[in-house]
Amino acid sequence: MIISSWNIRGLNDPLKQVEVKFFLRKYKVDVLGLLETRVREHKAAAIFKKSFSSYKVINNYSHHCNGRIWVIYNPRTVTISSTLMHDQLILLEVLYHATNSIVSITIVYGSNSALSRSSLWNVLRDLSVGQDSWLVLGDFNIVKDFGERLGPNPLLLNDVLAFNQCILDCALEDVHSTSCVHT
Repeated sequence: MIISSWNIRGLNDPLKQVEVKFFLRKYKVDVLGLLETRVREHKAAAIFKKSFSSYKVINNYSHHCNGRIWVIYNPRTVTISSTLMHDQLILLEVLYHATNSIVSITIVYGSNSALSRSSLWNVLRDLSVGQDSWLVLGDFNIVKDFGERLGPNPLLLNDVLAFNQCILDCALEDVHSTSCVHT
């Protein structure tokens, strides 16, 4: 099963829609979390129908006015049920048809505000209880250490420590990228 996430930073541009469609097909992605779509809810159905009609979508417009998270998936290869919506995450139960196996996947788009992210850490801690096979991916809007940061925005030590503590509390493991830009 191929699972990916992408902070698209806006999906209103038709060229970006073509790029996502190409990515889905080229890499045979089964589940794709699109983050920071910046698509208003009244435009979402038209964009989805035009560019992704052979896929299905789950989004979190019911929890955030900007629908910060879209999950696009291939219904020929996976069956998905959404078990929890939040303004910063969507928890999914994914049945992979090829192996008849089920995995829990959480797609995250963390708030830019450290205060708001603290509620995300609490939700992740609650979700981690009893998880056997759980993948958490996305954009947390914070890094594990100062060396990972790109860009001019300052980092606060307490924010980095809070993220690392959440990773420890949830017994998560960081999977490092090896080559692909889209990880």
